[in-house]
Amino acid sequence: MFCVAGFGSTDMDVGHGPTVLFRPGPLARKATHYPTAIARLNVGVSIGKAMAQERSAFLAWLAHDLDQDGRIVAAWLGGSLGRGDADELSDIDIHLAINDDHCAGLNETRRAFVSQFGKPLLIQEAPQNAPPDGAFLLVLYRGQTAPVEVDWSWQPREQP
Repeated sequence: MFCVAGFGSTDMDVGHGPTVLFRPGPLARKATHYPTAIARLNVGVSIGKAMAQERSAFLAWLAHDLDQDGRIVAAWLGGSLGRGDADELSDIDIHLAINDDHCAGLNETRRAFVSQFGKPLLIQEAPQNAPPDGAFLLVLYRGQTAPVEVDWSWQPREQP
């Protein structure tokens, strides 16, 4: 089982340097289903606070779902969340290492793959940002009170 680094705190306190989004271990928690977790958000909060709450709930749900996918070898956060200097409006930069035998297939079905984690309002492909033999997509997901922006990047485990 995997866990979200910093899960359980209110501000995704992920520390400094590269942040492992998932890691096996006894501290792993069962994630709350994303739509259910969002239903508990306080609608009287600022847009920034709502976006931060949406992001935290999305990360918990994402951790659970990616843990169930045997094609994924590892996942980690980049960007401001990975560095530990995120603010309320920060997006999620997630990087995946994919089992070599499955990366080409995942590249072919990339839109369906990212769509299984929520309802996309926008999927923007940016092949110029993709690692070798991988993919890069910016996805804006519909949230209950605020959108969630995720920059997806993946590559084969054994990069050429």
